[in-house]
Amino acid sequence: MELQYLYKNNDKVIKQIAHIHEHIPYQYDQNYETNALEIALRIESMKLLLAYNDEIFYVTDGDDNEHAPRIIAYIWYTIDCNKNETFIYIKSTYVHPDYRQQGYATLLKDSVKNVAIQKGINRIESKVHKNNISMRQLNLKLGYKIKDNIMYLEVPHD
Repeated sequence: MELQYLYKNNDKVIKQIAHIHEHIPYQYDQNYETNALEIALRIESMKLLLAYNDEIFYVTDGDDNEHAPRIIAYIWYTIDCNKNETFIYIKSTYVHPDYRQQGYATLLKDSVKNVAIQKGINRIESKVHKNNISMRQLNLKLGYKIKDNIMYLEVPHD
């Protein structure tokens, strides 16, 4: 299982990630609902965003079935400018429950950190739901700090 970069023309993977992304809030809010229209809109927005500043790394199970290899982990981020500062904003991180505690989230987060280092970006940010204890703990372990519901990492450059 290796890290892959998602290109905007990979419809099968985009559809899987859009579906996963739209269902993540349910883990923290049992009243959350999504529908086919919202997933379809997410697919289209992902395609557009991937054409500009958004990037996604993902890992599959490697089994190429009739649909596509199953996504076991991904990280979706954008390179953004705000107040004259360029930073990376992580929109979504996911690891399938069967693959948690195996280093995939760390691999994905480290890959984004490497992008920041290569591009001379000094900061990585992400909103992390207050009930997402495992992601909060991982971010703290990786050196992130918390301000309100934003977790951020000041990226060291040698």
